[in-house]
Amino acid sequence: MVVLVAVSAAAHGCAATSATSGAADVSDAGAGNGVGDGVGGAGPGVSSGSGGAAAPERELDSAYQAPVATGRLVWITNPSSGHVAYVDATTLVVKTVEAGNAPTTVAAVPDPDGADQVVVLNQLSHDATVLRVDSATTQLTSRTIPGIVPDANAGIDRWETRNRFRYMLRADFPLPIKTAKGKPFGLAVYDEPFFHFGGNRGIRFLDQNRAYAAFTYKLTKSNRLEVGYLHQYVPQRNGIVSEHNHTLQFAWFSTTPFGSKKE
Repeated sequence: MVVLVAVSAAAHGCAATSATSGAADVSDAGAGNGVGDGVGGAGPGVSSGSGGAAAPERELDSAYQAPVATGRLVWITNPSSGHVAYVDATTLVVKTVEAGNAPTTVAAVPDPDGADQVVVLNQLSHDATVLRVDSATTQLTSRTIPGIVPDANAGIDRWETRNRFRYMLRADFPLPIKTAKGKPFGLAVYDEPFFHFGGNRGIRFLDQNRAYAAFTYKLTKSNRLEVGYLHQYVPQRNGIVSEHNHTLQFAWFSTTPFGSKKE
């Protein structure tokens, strides 16, 4: 919100000097309504009558993004209008320049001659615009670099489906520890291999294997807590690289029925 107020104030300041400096390439936020009696008889488009205070500021566009400073200029992109506004921090003159379609990100680019230079990424036109303002002449130059922002679907020429099946072999062993609930403690182990099948399975038949061992605690007849170690072996599809993942696992298993029992 602070940025928008600063830009709006700069636009009014620019309109007040547009009669003498020619910097009229700005929003119409004050050119037609006048700016009060601070300029005198500067010419058409500037009010010098006894109107008193300047016209209230109006927020003409709220779609501007976060500003980026380079030297004496501050750059702000507007994805909605496709324009980039740049503000001279010394004179508060605001100007706009057209970029690509939906300019979103702006970043400063060092210039060997000390000019103010930025690159703007245009999200929808998938290109970038390089903007440069000469430090001596204040002349703006613009050039477009195509193919900078990649299309999300670029390079996708086909889709494929891969299939796998898994099978878990598990065993549970009660521990001889008696409590008021009987023997709720136990040990559990299982092994669960995953296998590829189908035409797109690659060079490996095994997708991964999970080996598990845990302590168990029976809360109720249909609910159980487990704390254990899980080792996951994952051979990659290229047949060269394999992963070994070690996990401390906390689990809650429940076989509580969702429906009511039939009498």
